[in-house]
Amino acid sequence: MIFKITDIIKDAGNGEWNEDDIIITPDCIAVIDGATSIKKIEFEGHETYAKWLVQEFKKNFLAEYKSECHIPSYVKQCIDTIIRKYPLPDISFYQKPTFTFSAIQIVGSSLKCFTIGDCSIYIKEKNNSKIVTVYDKRVDKFSHRTLLQLQYAKRNNLDIESHIRETRITNLNYRNKPDGFWVVGYDGNFEDEFIEKEFDIRHADSFLICSDGFNRAFREFALYTPMDFFTHKINFKQALDAIRKYEEANHEAPDFPCVKRSDDVSAVLFTTVS
Repeated sequence: MIFKITDIIKDAGNGEWNEDDIIITPDCIAVIDGATSIKKIEFEGHETYAKWLVQEFKKNFLAEYKSECHIPSYVKQCIDTIIRKYPLPDISFYQKPTFTFSAIQIVGSSLKCFTIGDCSIYIKEKNNSKIVTVYDKRVDKFSHRTLLQLQYAKRNNLDIESHIRETRITNLNYRNKPDGFWVVGYDGNFEDEFIEKEFDIRHADSFLICSDGFNRAFREFALYTPMDFFTHKINFKQALDAIRKYEEANHEAPDFPCVKRSDDVSAVLFTTVS
């Protein structure tokens, strides 16, 4: 069995560059979502450290990937290789680049799912309308805390940027710590913190992995459901147009349900073939 792509999209959000990306191999597909830094700093020809780390990681992942490897261990191996080459001693803890990550891998007759951070995996089961979601909810309370501060600042005509910055710095103190949230990056034993699920490949039909910038079409905006894509009722380009239209029309409202007006988008829809 190998994977077959049926739809794919990548698009930049607020900036002119995309800190997301997608990894595709015959038996492993993943979405990476780089975390925007507190301060924009260019590095190694990239607009931000986050974009650099995502691209450097993708290059390392594809260079040494072997079928049926344990994904969390391999992700850590790739990061360790990057850290040895780029230790970044002059960059503070708060500026160290990180990313969230979700992947599906074929291992024998099983599908293995791995996620850390706020990318999402949706799996449609065969012969029914049930969809299984694999998501790391540990980050949600911290994202919600930032959103509440944004909405409070909007309603009270306060400095939105400073309110968000202060809350993000507070949240970062919980990064890769017990009772906090987990991401891939320079700190913490994150390889032990992936959410892992396993399914019989015979019982799965179609798969969707996306970054939170695309997931807002389901969660925050309620424009579509994953089933709309599994049944090909709509494609990614049409969905992206609807997301951007909703953001443009509603981002100034005090109750706009996202911190960023527009976020980077990465999404991939696929199935298995013999």
